[in-house]
Amino acid sequence: MEAINLISKNTEETQRIGEMIAGIVWDGAVIALTGALAAGKTVLSRGIFSFFGLADDFSSPSYTIINEYAKQNISAYHMDVYRISDESELDYTGYEDCIKNGVITVIEWADIIQSRVPKDALHIDIKMTDTPDERIIKISNIPCELYASFKETLCEYSCD
Repeated sequence: MEAINLISKNTEETQRIGEMIAGIVWDGAVIALTGALAAGKTVLSRGIFSFFGLADDFSSPSYTIINEYAKQNISAYHMDVYRISDESELDYTGYEDCIKNGVITVIEWADIIQSRVPKDALHIDIKMTDTPDERIIKISNIPCELYASFKETLCEYSCD
C-alpha cells in the first residue's frame, strides 16, 4: 500500500492532523513516530490524545519513558523511547502490557526499538523543511481497508 504524504504549515496544523488520524485508527492501534529532534512528534501526539479527550495533563514522557492517560474506560499510552539504549530495557517498563491493553499507543522515536514495534503499527515520519514550522508528514503501513478513509480525511493536507 502506498504512503500518504502531508504538508503541515504550522504546529496547529500538525496537532490537527494528529486529531484527524486518531479519528480513523482502530482500537488497539500502535502508532510508531519517527523524525528528528523538534520535528513535531510530541505535537502530533498531543493531537492524537486530544481527540480522545486525554490532553488535559499531556506532557512528553522523555524521562519517564511511558505516560498512561486514562478516562472512564479508555487507557492510552504515550511512549518516548529516546533514552532507551538497548531494546531489552523495555522489559522493565511495562511496554508489552501497554501494547496489548491500550486503546491507542503512540511511540516516539520508534526507530530506536524497531524490532519491538508491532508489524501492524501505523508508521508516521515527520520531516522538517527549510520553512520554519512547516513539516512533511509521511504516513505508511496503513491497513488496506482504511487507506481510503485516511486519504479522504486528510486530503486538505495532502501533497501527493
